[in-house]
Amino acid sequence: MGKLVIFLTTVLFLFFVIKQSRHFFKELKKEKIGYCLVVDKYEVEGRYILVFQQGQQEWALDCPYKIYQSVPVLSRGSLTLYEKKFDSFEF
Repeated sequence: MGKLVIFLTTVLFLFFVIKQSRHFFKELKKEKIGYCLVVDKYEVEGRYILVFQQGQQEWALDCPYKIYQSVPVLSRGSLTLYEKKFDSFEF
């Protein structure tokens, strides 16, 4: 009985260590751009594109339809990219 408890504890420990390490490395791939302004939004062939501007830099990124609808033009918020693609925009 004691060996079973030790085995299950070890398996669960390894499971949670692997899960947390995957989450950690996924967070490392996120690039927090910072505070940006939404300067334009448009639709091209079913793709919804928001144009963000920070200083002289601009990003035209595909985003989900729900976010496309909810973000008004000339709104400011924090932009986050995941592997050079849109991840989140928070007001």
